[in-house]
Amino acid sequence: MKALTCSLFVLATLPLFAEIRTFTDKEGRKLEAELVKVEDDHISVKRKDGMLFDIPFDKLSEADIEFSKTWTAEKQVRELPAKILAFCAENAGKQVGDGESRTLVEEALKSAGSKRPPNEPDAWGAIIKHESAPIFPGDVLVFKDATFSNGTETGPQHTAVVVKTGENKKLTVAEQNWVGNKTVREREIDLSEMTSGTLTVYRPK
Repeated sequence: MKALTCSLFVLATLPLFAEIRTFTDKEGRKLEAELVKVEDDHISVKRKDGMLFDIPFDKLSEADIEFSKTWTAEKQVRELPAKILAFCAENAGKQVGDGESRTLVEEALKSAGSKRPPNEPDAWGAIIKHESAPIFPGDVLVFKDATFSNGTETGPQHTAVVVKTGENKKLTVAEQNWVGNKTVREREIDLSEMTSGTLTVYRPK
């Protein structure tokens, strides 16, 4: 239950998307509404009174077309971590696939619709310079031969999903195949206690 509770807490704190915008068609007609969906050939908007409208791209102003593209990209970036965390929460206490640590991450990203870098099987997204940049929920950690001052060791390679961030370098991760336990569970780690080995942080996209 702890895994589920922590993950749901993170999901609840992720930003929501609601912005009223004045859309203008090529004839100059205006409509104040919230963008709710972008399809291949049109957008769907919701007016303040709740009425939905579909507007073809070929009727939109250039500014609204660019806004729709940006909205889609930002929405995907923000929703992706929530979907990754939801997968981990749904599988808490279960074994995902063969129980290996990378399999949990692989299936979580696949479920979320993440696009892995082509021809890079060990890459999970964009590399984050964690020494200077913040780590966020949904990021993927890859440890190689890491040891910690508390005596724990990751082995040749161990992969985990960040579920929650705390003060300094303390994190809560979702993982499997840790000390022989091949079911998904959460564990708190302190990166400041890492004494050897390497850590690469990826941000799925």
